[in-house]
Amino acid sequence: MSSALLQAFGSLVLVVALMFVGAWIFRRVNGLPAIKKNPLKIVSGVRLGARERVVVLEIADTWLVVGVANGQVNTLHTLPRQISMSENNHPPQKSSFSQWLSAFSAKPKPRKRF
Repeated sequence: MSSALLQAFGSLVLVVALMFVGAWIFRRVNGLPAIKKNPLKIVSGVRLGARERVVVLEIADTWLVVGVANGQVNTLHTLPRQISMSENNHPPQKSSFSQWLSAFSAKPKPRKRF
């Protein structure tokens, strides 16, 4: 009984090792270069419900606004490429709370005397 169990376990380990070796070979040969040359980029996305999202995709100089729900993807609108916040030279404006927090943390703290 134990030799059959040991043989089954050895076979399982061999199959899992072959899967990892195959995946490694696939990534070395052609898996990663195709991903790096992908012209499609996700610019932004908003979750609307449990399974619904609106996503902005960038393809070349075009933005596509698509709705994604339950395995369906529908084009909602097509736009020329816009300047995103990361490409803009101006940093985003701070809210009043973040300004208050920055001012509060910048105040010198009193020293304790022993």
